[in-house]
Amino acid sequence: MTANCFLTLGKVFTTNGPGLYEILCLENNKRYIGESTNVLDRIARHGRSLQTSQADCAQLQLDFTQYGPDKFEVSILLCGPEWSREGSTSTQSVESDRSLTGAYGAYRGFAP
Repeated sequence: MTANCFLTLGKVFTTNGPGLYEILCLENNKRYIGESTNVLDRIARHGRSLQTSQADCAQLQLDFTQYGPDKFEVSILLCGPEWSREGSTSTQSVESDRSLTGAYGAYRGFAP
C-alpha cells in the first residue's frame, strides 16, 4: 500500500480532498450521501461512529447494527478541488437523484 492509499470501512481509497461520498446498505438499498472538505477523514469518522454505535444518523446506525459492516459499501462519488465550494450545482443534482432512490436522513450541507 502506498502513501496515497487509505483503508477505511474495509475499502482502499487512492484519492482524497473535498468531495461527495456514499454509504450504501446492500440489504435495503438505502444510502447516505455526504459532502466533506476531506472525504477520507469523514468516511473514517463514519466508520468509527458506526462501530461504536454513536452515529449521528439513527436509521443508518440501526441498519448497521442489524446487518453488520459486511452489508455496507462505501464509495467516493466525486472528489477534487472543484468540490471545495458549498452549494455546487452537481451537489444539488446528486441530492435530487438521492431522493428518488431511498436515503438516510436529509442532506445538511458541507461537513469538515
